[in-house]
Amino acid sequence: MERLVRDRNTPQKVVWRARIVLPSGEDLRTTEVAARVGTSTSTVRRWRRRYAQAGVEGLLKDASRPPGASPHGSGDPARCRHDPA
Repeated sequence: MERLVRDRNTPQKVVWRARIVLPSGEDLRTTEVAARVGTSTSTVRRWRRRYAQAGVEGLLKDASRPPGASPHGSGDPARCRHDPA
């Protein structure tokens, strides 16, 4: 996995995922890994789980979505608007 991180041809999203799971061997808490990598604890948990289930192969592939499913929710523009108070 260290090789993936160092290889200049590795996609950055894979490097980022590897940086999430590499510290797992150091017995760091999820919150500590999230702070180090600069992400949320739910993201750390997701990638740790994927790595535990599928190994390095799980880090290389994006999860699939059902056809027509949006990664950004319902698609209702009214729910996406940001109205400053």
